[in-house]
Amino acid sequence: MHRFLHLIVALFMVLIAPASQAHEGTHAPDVLAVVNSATVMGQDVALSLTVTGAGGPLALTSLSAVGAQPIVFDPITVNFAQDVTIEAVLQFSAPPPASFTLVLDFGLVGQATLNVVPKP
Repeated sequence: MHRFLHLIVALFMVLIAPASQAHEGTHAPDVLAVVNSATVMGQDVALSLTVTGAGGPLALTSLSAVGAQPIVFDPITVNFAQDVTIEAVLQFSAPPPASFTLVLDFGLVGQATLNVVPKP
């Protein structure tokens, strides 16, 4: 059932969203991203994310947030209707904020953002 719901959302994003973005300029990659968990550990936040492709293959190259060291890794490929779980630890230079915007960087394709509210 969970996979079917992701497929329906992915199809919506592929078929409907491009029509709503029919203007020039940068566009966000066709993905659905969900925070499974975000846990504060001192000045770090342990993240578990699920990224689902809603278009052609994408290569996730980094995660970043204001006040945290960016996490750069070998590209993680996300294909259409594929769920990819990503585990990472963001290291902040001060105690993490109560909420922050996580930037998922897909290189030349663009960036997607995700609001994160970590739990202590």
